[in-house]
Amino acid sequence: MKILVVGLGSIGMRHARNFKTLGVEQLIGCDLLEERRQKFSSEINGDIVSTLEKGLYKKPDLVVVASPNRFHLEQAKTSARNGCHLFIEKPVSHTLEGLDDLITLVDEKSLFAHIGSKWKFHPAFKTMKKIINEGSLGKITGAQVIAGQWLPDWHPWEDYRNMYSAKKDQAGGIVLDSHEFDYLTWLLGPISKVSGYTAHTGALDIETEDIAVACMQFESGVL
Repeated sequence: MKILVVGLGSIGMRHARNFKTLGVEQLIGCDLLEERRQKFSSEINGDIVSTLEKGLYKKPDLVVVASPNRFHLEQAKTSARNGCHLFIEKPVSHTLEGLDDLITLVDEKSLFAHIGSKWKFHPAFKTMKKIINEGSLGKITGAQVIAGQWLPDWHPWEDYRNMYSAKKDQAGGIVLDSHEFDYLTWLLGPISKVSGYTAHTGALDIETEDIAVACMQFESGVL
């Protein structure tokens, strides 16, 4: 199998290392930044390219989309048009516009597409799922999730103000860091109603919201 990893930041390199550990021999790294390409070349010992188009020219079987959020959808669609299976880091997109086109492409070409929402595979979450499904807690009527992290500590090796999470034009922000929405629907079922608030408190020197609250009702009646 030949795999193209698009975006060689923290998560892209993590995927590349995992593929190498699993024995994938043909890995291609794609990034606009020369220093990231060279790091991939020296650590992974794979081919490097500077654009998605150059990577697709090498005819990969699978494309891993690990670029900043605002590029996900178009890079996924371009890869699908070229017949590549997809592993897309969450979120698939920062907008709903164009998502149906991607779904149509994947279906028409019989492609595999997976979203990188990993918490469902954590042993603790798998245990929660088992307990809920067995009914040992009785009827679930409510759930609360509190999640947060001090952004400067997330990637201590770089200036948090330059991270995609801090930039509006790169579709950063809390809401699009969508793990909680993903595992809650997995645990509790589809959401029927949602309302919420976001705010920029000024505690961090970022362009995006730094706090968000979502209130959801699930089709099961759970709040």
